[in-house]
Amino acid sequence: MKDCPGGYEPVPISTPKPPYSDLRRLNYAQGEVLLQGVVEIDGTVSDLSIVKSPDPELTKLTVETVRKWRYKPGTCNGSPVRVYFMTSVKFSLDQ
Repeated sequence: MKDCPGGYEPVPISTPKPPYSDLRRLNYAQGEVLLQGVVEIDGTVSDLSIVKSPDPELTKLTVETVRKWRYKPGTCNGSPVRVYFMTSVKFSLDQ
């Protein structure tokens, strides 16, 4: 982390992919959902906001899933710290 020399970024522990239902495939919903948020000091995800999304239903699925992600928190000088992050989830008809 550039603001904390010797600091460490959060490490993913559990980051399941959102379900891509048959209904979404039938409606040809595909594309990339881009989110930003915070990994908290307890490793949970908070403050999610949508940066880009091709479909409201894909957005909903992605947000619901990313809120369940868990991390080993980022650290600065050995102490856990909140870390902002961006992530993208891609949905494709050939998934």
